[in-house]
Amino acid sequence: MPRNWSKSRLILLSLFRLPLIPLFLGCALPRSGPFIAGEDHALMLSMMLGFTNGVVGSVPMIVAPSKVSEEHRELTGNIMTLSYNIGLTGGSLVAYLLDDMIGPMPPTSPCQTNRSLLAPENYHESLKHLTRAVNTTPGGSRFHFYFSHPVPRDQIPYGVHSAS
Repeated sequence: MPRNWSKSRLILLSLFRLPLIPLFLGCALPRSGPFIAGEDHALMLSMMLGFTNGVVGSVPMIVAPSKVSEEHRELTGNIMTLSYNIGLTGGSLVAYLLDDMIGPMPPTSPCQTNRSLLAPENYHESLKHLTRAVNTTPGGSRFHFYFSHPVPRDQIPYGVHSAS
């Protein structure tokens, strides 16, 4: 990796990443049969995006404080960290938005999760599974009493179950 990254080189690398986004979406769309089938392509695109994100994200974080005067270096580092975190959070929110826009997974998808234990009506069943998991781990027996005596439905904390 070169030591001296110029602004134009970083911007160019960022622009070269843009075609990866539609290719990555092609691995997920349409949900019933993606344009780019197979996990290999999605894995390679994800690795390329991850590596280039590391370079495009880390190099400015390292270089920026050296481009300002000594008295502004700490502030520059803080602003860079804040900006980086806002960008990562924004990207995650956009991913949730895109997932919602794309629509639900087909019923035969291997990515479907069994969320039935998280449903409010299965609260006590969830506690049984949690109790079994905790009590079979080393040191988990101290939690045995708490989890082996389920909370009555009317005493479940607000927001855990629906009003029905």
